Amino acid sequence: MCIRDSIYTYKLNFGRQIGFTPKELEGEAEDGALSTIEDCLKLFESKEKLEEDNMWYCSKCQDHKQALKQMQIYKAPQTLILHLKRFKGSEFDFNSKSKIKDKISFGTELNLASHVVNHCLPQDWPSQTIVKDSLIYELYGIVNHIGSLGFGHYTAYCKNPETQEWYEFNDSHVDKVRVSQICTENAYLLFYRRK
Repeated sequence: MCIRDSIYTYKLNFGRQIGFTPKELEGEAEDGALSTIEDCLKLFESKEKLEEDNMWYCSKCQDHKQALKQMQIYKAPQTLILHLKRFKGSEFDFNSKSKIKDKISFGTELNLASHVVNHCLPQDWPSQTIVKDSLIYELYGIVNHIGSLGFGHYTAYCKNPETQEWYEFNDSHVDKVRVSQICTENAYLLFYRRK
């Protein structure tokens, strides 16, 4: 089995429009309010209406139609990488892009049970054993981006699998950190493994 069969990466957008966050989607934007990884997953799965400039082509009637599009996670992978979209702006104008600095809260465990269509691991298919409540993932790594679009610095937090302690990797420096320190506004990639 190829490793690609058991690792999936999902890019989670803060919103489909510039400056649009999950807090604003639900009308709950308050000063100091945090968005959560759960909010990002709900937004990722939400139906999106394809507007006139992005209509779907129906091969049956041979015409462009306005339609709804929805993203879903079909299978539960062994390793899950969540990519938090940290930059917004025009894809055609580099100067109009900026960094999204919202803090997205996430825990050391993530339950994907309500977000996955097929609860079997890819390598379990076509097994009929489906346990809907067993999609618990453990966080084991975080890549951080510090800086702006034009320049930046990457650091990482990683969990030692033997001692269960967290460490920060910053160039040639490695420091032990508390689990309360790993959720920051600089989180860019989250690495989870299925328990």
